[in-house]
Amino acid sequence: MLTASVMTDENLIKSEILILNLVSIRRQMDQCTMNKVAQKNINFKFGQYPHADGSVYYEQGCTKVMCAVYGPRQTRGRTSDDLCQINCQFSLASFALKSRKKAQRSLEAGRLLERTLKSVIDRAAYPKTRVDIFCEIIQGDGSHLAACVNAASLALIDAGIPVKGIVSAVECGVVHGHICTDLNMLETRGNSPKIVIATLDGARESVMMDYKNNYHINQLDKLIDAAFDANEKIYGCLRQAIVERTMELQKYSASNAL
Repeated sequence: MLTASVMTDENLIKSEILILNLVSIRRQMDQCTMNKVAQKNINFKFGQYPHADGSVYYEQGCTKVMCAVYGPRQTRGRTSDDLCQINCQFSLASFALKSRKKAQRSLEAGRLLERTLKSVIDRAAYPKTRVDIFCEIIQGDGSHLAACVNAASLALIDAGIPVKGIVSAVECGVVHGHICTDLNMLETRGNSPKIVIATLDGARESVMMDYKNNYHINQLDKLIDAAFDANEKIYGCLRQAIVERTMELQKYSASNAL
């Protein structure tokens, strides 16, 4: 006789704890360094939207982002100031993540993303214009806001938008007592401390900081240090991406000039 076993809520919780333990062990075996993540887990491809002024397909681990930038464009009507207006939209594809709070998360992330990009774009360079930035998570596995900041950073430079530097971001958290960077979906669950930090040109100074859940002051200092270290690695990856893109466009221009 065949018998079917039903997974109760208690068993489900135990399973998730077991998975998190395995994740923690894996992180310790990998030394939980961002160096390996930055070298192996970041992939990108420019020019994914031919009608956009700048665009990029960006992967950070298993989180995948499509970002397109349009502008600068002339604004219609009166504006509150003469600076370039920044419009940023963040969205999660319907198939990217199963979540009842998707709309709320998208709104919060969109506000933080727009605030971060406003702080790094040279808005005085194009007065009375508008730049539209669209970021969509097409596959979600944690660190969504950080991945969108990094994708938008590449797309803005691809569009030729003047910026103060290369902005990069990373999410850090405490998983079973260990500080980990570039958190995946399992590691973002629970009430452990988590922080997202964005920096400019890899400097140890934040242009955006968003933290969740309660933390001890000693934990916060360690999280910030880990985030700064990780951002330095990610900045190196983004900078290399921009160098490669510049060389690619130079070759394209040279071939067309012949």
